[in-house]
This record gives sequence, C-alpha cells and structure tokens, in this order.
Amino acid sequence: MRNIYDPEWHCKIDEGLSGLAFARFAPNSVNLITLSEFNVRLTIWSLSSQKQKPLYILNPKFSNKGFDFIGSTMCLVQQEIDQNGSSKDLIALYDTK
Repeated sequence: MRNIYDPEWHCKIDEGLSGLAFARFAPNSVNLITLSEFNVRLTIWSLSSQKQKPLYILNPKFSNKGFDFIGSTMCLVQQEIDQNGSSKDLIALYDTK
C-alpha cells in the first residue's frame, strides 16, 4: 500500500499463515480492518504510524460480515469458547476512540 502524497511511505499487510479473507477501511480512514481466513482473528492496522503495532481481536464469528460501526463504536459478532470447548455467540461493542 502506498501514499499518493508521500511516495516514500509504504506498508505491508500480512496476516501470516491464517490468510486474508476480507479487508475494509474504518470510518476514520486511518485504520484498515482485516479478517483472517477461518475466522481466527480481526486485525486493526494503523495507517498513520509505522511504529504502532496492530490490534488483534480473536474469534470473530464471520469473515466478511458480522461487524459494523455506529458512530465511533464498532459492533462485532464473536464466538466465546470456554475451557470445555463449547462456544456461544455474543455481540461485542468496542469504543474506537
């Protein structure tokens, strides 16, 4: 990915072995949200700073749907897996400020 205003700036989005299933810009246009194959994790990448590490959210329910924004709040459908291996679905709300 390159910046049209600064040709020297670049970044590489790498989901590693889990692969990339879906990508979308956040409403602030500064962050990129990616979802990995097999619903392993949702990753929030900052495009404003190369030094900032990505933020990982585990166990999203869907790879290309199941999350949206209401203002600055991200709503995400996740699976919660307990120690016995059973799971339940929940809706998590994240304040993006």
